[in-house]
Amino acid sequence: MNAFFKRVKQVYELANELYANYRARLAAVATLGFASGLFEGISISLLVPLFTVFLKGGEFGSNFALNAISSTLSFLNLELSFKLLFFVTLFMFFLKTVAVFFSGFIRARVIAKYKRDTRVRLYSAFLGADFSYLRKQKTGYLSHVITGEVKQCAKLFDDLVGLILLIGSSLMYLTVAFALSVPITILSIIIGTALLFAFLPFVRKISRYSNKVISFNKSISHVLSETIVGIKTVKAMGVENDVVSSANTLFGLIEQMEFRKKCMKLVAKLSFEPVSVVFILFVFAVSYFYLPFNIVSFIAIVYLINRLFGNISNIQSGLILILEEAKSAESVVSVYKEAVMNTSQNVGVRQFALKKELSVNNISFDYGKSVHVLSSINFRVDKGESVGIIGPSGAGKTTLVDLLLGLLAPTSGNIAIDGINMQEISADNWRKKVIYVAQEVFLRNDTIAENIRFYDSSISDEDIITACKQANIYDFIQTLPKGLKTIVGERGTRLSGGERQRIAIARALARKPEILILDEATSALDAESEREIKETLAGLHNKITIIIIAHRLTTVADADRIIALENGRVVEEGAPSELQKNPNSYYSRALRASIS
Repeated sequence: MNAFFKRVKQVYELANELYANYRARLAAVATLGFASGLFEGISISLLVPLFTVFLKGGEFGSNFALNAISSTLSFLNLELSFKLLFFVTLFMFFLKTVAVFFSGFIRARVIAKYKRDTRVRLYSAFLGADFSYLRKQKTGYLSHVITGEVKQCAKLFDDLVGLILLIGSSLMYLTVAFALSVPITILSIIIGTALLFAFLPFVRKISRYSNKVISFNKSISHVLSETIVGIKTVKAMGVENDVVSSANTLFGLIEQMEFRKKCMKLVAKLSFEPVSVVFILFVFAVSYFYLPFNIVSFIAIVYLINRLFGNISNIQSGLILILEEAKSAESVVSVYKEAVMNTSQNVGVRQFALKKELSVNNISFDYGKSVHVLSSINFRVDKGESVGIIGPSGAGKTTLVDLLLGLLAPTSGNIAIDGINMQEISADNWRKKVIYVAQEVFLRNDTIAENIRFYDSSISDEDIITACKQANIYDFIQTLPKGLKTIVGERGTRLSGGERQRIAIARALARKPEILILDEATSALDAESEREIKETLAGLHNKITIIIIAHRLTTVADADRIIALENGRVVEEGAPSELQKNPNSYYSRALRASIS
């Protein structure tokens, strides 16, 4: 029991955190809900004297609603009559309908707005988070949280509003029921409360099953996203059946939990229904044998008690849903807080302006381990210079790129432009001037033009054409039936590797970078595609500062200078021709290995 109330308290605190900005709207919905319950209660109360007069004739009798209406009419100098009371009753039902409509309308608008606002806030927090945090997240997890968990979060909000309205209307029914019969109402409260406590074991079991369903859903989302990303490998290796078999285990577990949850809900619902029938019969017997019996009053009381029991049943179901949905809401809160805690620190305010050189000054880096990925790295890149960075796998080349892009911060040392520390320069401004082309090109399922523009509306059609010409891709695009409006397909699958890479370079050049970083840009290309990329880079020589990360030494053979990394350290530096003269240099050894 204590665990249940503790959980309810946690849900209250969670709701207070999630929906703090929606209290005014929630109050408006609740007020309208209370009003609808009040109008309905008054209407039912007024039916008692109406039917009494209609069936038996004589006086209207007396109850709280009739007295209130009678006093109001008297104040307006109107005389109470059957006809007038009939229209007043209809008007009360009409007011109840209007209140229900506006309550539902505002509720729907608030839920829709909440979902949109929460998704935007969560998405913004994720994209604004530090790169080191994002790289640890599972594939598809963000998608699952934003689409699935936020939907559940909004449903929790809706169900909480519904619960408040149910409690409000129940209070109204109780008020009217007390006015009509105090003993029967007290009996209803006692039995209703006992029923709620009797059904708590069902609530707890359903909550446990729900938690397991949420956990399995997250795992399934990750597995599906992972499979889609690696679908080519899955198909090529012919392991489709094994992948399905592996996923089938998860599908079976979630099916089992959902089946148990539905069965438990069904048992709880079916157990509750006969109780209400027995209770109505019990009320009839007590009223008939022990209390002054009035058939019209009894019908009104039975109606109110039936509505009250319906509300109790719905409150019970609502509590189950709320406890179930609270897990998803907790995930949203947890993910949002984590993302905010890991927000990228953009404290620099100075503008990026490269006039002389980019300098890497004694930087070291580790991922929280004792062994450094990079140790005491020092080098300079002059403006307009083309520099190749080579080294075996694990030498630290990719980490160095992440540091140059400002995605990671060095453990020690600094990166500077003309002596100005990178940390003093605006991160947004830095990333507009230092542009990156990845080994695995990211293309959206959109047109070539939109992939080059890539969310930057300031890039004009003329800029796109100029960039395509610089990237030696314009002539190819002109051969396509739709030119720049050609759809590239999912991840650019309608284009060859070389074409995708040159579009990525055009995208970078359209942003007019001062420093262009190419990370293994030709590692997966054939000789002809690599030659075209090299021609592109040759055309940019002395116009843009270029840093090329490469495995293939042919890619950097025309660079002004080569820096070789090994075990996280700079082992040599110099012009390719100079390094080649030394047979013991890393460059010479790697060149001989590539030829052999």
